[in-house]
Amino acid sequence: MLSYSCVSNCSAYVHFDGNMTCLTSCPTNYYQITTNGSKYCTGCVSPCQSCTNASFCLSCVSGYYYYNFNCPTSCPSGYYADNSTNTCKTCISPCRTCTSSTTCLSCSQGFWNGSQCASSCADGEFADSTNKVCSACSSQCLTCINSASTCTSCNASLLFYKSQCLVACPSRFYAVNGSCSECQPPCYTCTNSTFCLTCSYNYLLSGACQSTCPTTYYQDIAALTCTACQSQCKTCTSSHSCTSCLSGCLYSGSCPTSCPSDSFFPLTSNSSCAC
Repeated sequence: MLSYSCVSNCSAYVHFDGNMTCLTSCPTNYYQITTNGSKYCTGCVSPCQSCTNASFCLSCVSGYYYYNFNCPTSCPSGYYADNSTNTCKTCISPCRTCTSSTTCLSCSQGFWNGSQCASSCADGEFADSTNKVCSACSSQCLTCINSASTCTSCNASLLFYKSQCLVACPSRFYAVNGSCSECQPPCYTCTNSTFCLTCSYNYLLSGACQSTCPTTYYQDIAALTCTACQSQCKTCTSSHSCTSCLSGCLYSGSCPTSCPSDSFFPLTSNSSCAC
């Protein structure tokens, strides 16, 4: 090592920031520059701890991690921060992202389930193909696929319907074996596969949609039901318009027990009151 007094004769480097001596190589934290034919040692710029020039780091100070000649505060995907060496180290396959050489966050093959890269996920989780992890299904789902809310089965007391878990089935569906099944035409709404509540066509009577209504009932076109005639009516067109009688005689849509005036008499052929 030469003294500073021989600066003009230095054959290696001149280090001005230390003890003003001529050195054979620059110390840690410094790199070589050449100015006017003379070689000097200049300090690396933090967060570089060692470097080859002002732009290329070789190691980093604490809190920064060496990666590709730079010192970022965090490591890119596929690497983890090694605090013992202040470097970014490559995750070990099949890890895609990781926090250490033994702890994955996601997988390049399979899906990270919290302890390993698995080919499938457990019930209550779905395989997240984007992030390569097993993620939890929503609280309503017992099992799900592709996303947390795309259910394939439901927790107890909920009903499965088109990838959803519902408290009750929507209109035109009924609950059976934990799922919602569609009512079959001519049922519009129903309680099961054989008992209708309303009809999309035909007329409802006793849980069935019938094309015609029986005697003592009329076809209610507005409600699509078979509605009972008045008790005296044998046939009718509405609740107040009989067309034939079980007893009495037919008079103006009703069935009185006798004709309302002496000018009418019963016709035995159809029990009608007529002049």
